This record gives sequence, C-alpha cells and structure tokens, in this order.
Amino acid sequence: MKYRVAILCAGMMGLAALPAQAETLAGALKKCKAEDNSLQRLVCYDRVVKNMQQYSGLDEAVKQGYTVPSASSNATTASKAAPVPAKPAQNASAPKDTEFGLEHKENQEALPQTMTASVSKAEKTARGQYLITLDNGTVWRQTDNERYRIKTGETVTIERGMLGAFYLSKAEANRRIKVRRVD
Repeated sequence: MKYRVAILCAGMMGLAALPAQAETLAGALKKCKAEDNSLQRLVCYDRVVKNMQQYSGLDEAVKQGYTVPSASSNATTASKAAPVPAKPAQNASAPKDTEFGLEHKENQEALPQTMTASVSKAEKTARGQYLITLDNGTVWRQTDNERYRIKTGETVTIERGMLGAFYLSKAEANRRIKVRRVD
C-alpha cells in the first residue's frame, strides 16, 4: 500500500514537472471549425470567446483581423457586423389618412380601424378590377373579383379586416370589396 501511494505521488510530480503548453487562439478556433454538429460548434465558439484571455497567440490573432472583446463586454461574437440603419423619421405634419394601409410594420392597436374619403378617380384594370384614387392621395386596388360600382365623387369607407385585409364599402350599398393599398 505504501508503495502504491509513493508511485502515485511520483507520477503526479512527474506530470506537474512537464511544461504546460497553452493552446493558441487559432488552434482553438480551428478545433471549433472542425466540429460537425452546428450546436456544438456554436457552443465551442462561445466558450473560446468567453475564455479569450487564456489562449496564447492573442497578438497574432489581432494582427490577422480578429476582434478581441474586452473583459467587461458580454459580446459572444466578434463585432464586425454592419451598423443597423436608423428608421427614417416620419413626417409629423402628414395626416393619419395618408398612412392608412401602410402600417403593417407598426403597432396595430393604436391605428384607426376605418377611413372615409371621397373617390377622386376610379378606373378598371385589364382584369376588370378597380384602381381607386381617393381625395387624400391614397391609391387602392381591388383584389377580389366581385362586381361593384364606384363613381368619381362618391364617399367610400375602407375598414380593416382580419389578417391584414382591407374592405371598401359605400354607405348606400350592402356589399363590399376587398382592396389593398398600392400607394
């Protein structure tokens, strides 16, 4: 028993005496790149970036173009992404009626559910569907094949339907057609 302990201690001291070889950053990245499983590859890259300071060859990696995150940042990837373009400011003086039908990227709760305007121009397309220009400058195209009569000067109401649909109707008619905003 004493001999086993002595041999074990001698072996441990021998291992401790071996020179410790630090893995280089490039070697760690190559090891991650060689991983076949995409999830494991991502975890490997995250681990490398999180423990960036433990690798040797950091200066060479920076010279090759790698971005080294600071210790205080929580970024897990190199920050070489293109800047996000700012959303253009909307004209505050533009009336809400001119934005009606173009809000598919905005919050739907605060938007009006209907819009009433007068028809300034109504023409049929080659397929027999209406192309309607309203007095507020908006242009709407009929998307269904329902028969409907629209004349210049009539007052129409466009209401919001489900799943982004819009319907055009007249007060004196009991029918409506499906439309979409063109301009």
